[in-house]
Parts: sequence; structure tokens; C-alpha cells
Amino acid sequence: PEEFDGSPDKAPEFIRKCAMVFDVNPRIYGSNKAKIGYILALCTKGTAKVFADIVRNEYMEKGWDSWDDFKKKFDTQFYTTDVKRKALTQLMKLKQFGSADEYVVRFKQLAQQAGNSDVDFLANHFISGLPFKVREWLADEGIPKELENLYTMVKNRDAQRRQFLGDVPTRRTQFQW
Repeated sequence: PEEFDGSPDKAPEFIRKCAMVFDVNPRIYGSNKAKIGYILALCTKGTAKVFADIVRNEYMEKGWDSWDDFKKKFDTQFYTTDVKRKALTQLMKLKQFGSADEYVVRFKQLAQQAGNSDVDFLANHFISGLPFKVREWLADEGIPKELENLYTMVKNRDAQRRQFLGDVPTRRTQFQW
């Protein structure tokens, strides 16, 4: 990722790119200190630099936070109400076009950006973005209480459907279940 200047519009993409670096380099970025240090090293301009300087000084005095605690600090600092509201609006309008895997990934990203962890709210909006026949199928099968189970169930159904049809949908095609 490029250096971060603290712009709230760039924060979600910056964190996603950093997370990708962590995922492909688990040996290097396996510790909280390595992940946090990497991010702070890229906070070199504007409000991000001020944030990084303050956090570094805190860590020198008190020790390093857990990844989750650092992420909360980062989110509080850079995810403004406008960014959260925009993500929430996108989440509420999101529809599945393309694979269920793509839909789940995008839905999770928007839920994280919106800062919403209400399971019922998320499940309802996740389901409302699915094609009608998938919603019917879910109603017949029963909707799991855990979000991850719901995501997995929909992705598995999509994979079965694609395998049966010998079909690999593209992002531009809406599924015909």
C-alpha cells in the first residue's frame, strides 16, 4: 500500500491492502507488533503522521496493544461518521451479482466499514441482497443463527449450483437460481 495521509476516504482501502500484505507474509507479520509497526511506518503524512507519533509514544511507555485494540484506535481515528454512513448505505443497497463468494466478501467489508455488528440487522440485509430463489431456498432450509454459517451456507449452495450447471458466473451477470 501507499503511504497513508489520514484521509477517511482512503482508510478502508489502506487497511485492506495492509491486511493482504499480512495474509501473504504470515511469518513476517505474525505478531501484533509487526502488523502495527508496518501500519505506523506507512502513516507518514497529515493526520496519520500525528496519529502514528502519538501511538508510538504510547507504546514506548505502556507496551504494544493487541491487534484488535490497535484496529479500534485506528478505526476511531480515521473512520468518520460520513465514511460509516456511506458504507452502511452501500451495505443496505448491496445485491448479489456474480458469485456468492464475491458477495460475501463485499458484504463483510461494508459491514466492517459501517461499524455495525448487530447480527440480526446484518443477517436481514445480507438475505435481502440475495436473488429471490436463494431467499426462497433459505426459507425452506432454515436460516442459521450465526452469520458465518449463513455465509457458508449460501456460498456452498452457489458452488453446488455452478457445478451442476457447469457455470462460472461473471460479476456482470445476475444469477438465475
